[in-house]
Amino acid sequence: MRRHRVYMPDLQPGRHALPAAEADHLRRVLRSKPGDAVTLFDGAGGEADAVVEALSREGVRVAVGQIVSRPFECLIRVTLATALPRGPRQSTLIEKCTELGVWAIWPLVCERSVVRAGDGSVAKWQRTVIEACKQCGRAWATRVERPRPFDEVIATAGEFDLVMMADVCEEAVAIADLTEGRPPPRSALMLIGPEGGWSAGETEVAGRIGAITVRLGPHVMRIETAAIAAIALLIGGR
Repeated sequence: MRRHRVYMPDLQPGRHALPAAEADHLRRVLRSKPGDAVTLFDGAGGEADAVVEALSREGVRVAVGQIVSRPFECLIRVTLATALPRGPRQSTLIEKCTELGVWAIWPLVCERSVVRAGDGSVAKWQRTVIEACKQCGRAWATRVERPRPFDEVIATAGEFDLVMMADVCEEAVAIADLTEGRPPPRSALMLIGPEGGWSAGETEVAGRIGAITVRLGPHVMRIETAAIAAIALLIGGR
């Protein structure tokens, strides 16, 4: 039987109380009892086996064993800079890209962006990441950061081995053609634009810094579909 996974950011051996939200979920939703074995993870590669010792309305105490450091799961550390889709599609994008192994997600503010992040959005997105990590077994939690303007993201291009901009233009190349027969890059920045498309100024700036325009398929996609497809094509099998 698969063990329940519990997020504990300050993971240390010994006897400890779980964070309140995790304790409440373990006690009320999962119906755990003393003696149950669980797996703790800190979102930064650390994992440990633990045993539930006591549960009450005041909290849950566990005995934590030796901490094991897991390597990052993918050969490529991909940062996804993406315009935001509407409503619940934001959670879909973050959940699925976390399951696929994306390193970081930067919400991207473009000239034609319509959707803007609301108050508390980053905290909500990070909770989605943690739940996805529990489900898929990742030890490394995707880092969802504050929304960034396009120019600010482009200014970081020099930090990556490969920068790509998804588009449907004729000049776009397939992602497979970039990596076939070559060692994979250690880091990559993937840019996904709004549903209104990139502006002429944005494509010009991206071209000047060496971004490669890539295609994800023969059809126009919604933002979350494009993001998921891009990460799957780039990371899949690596």
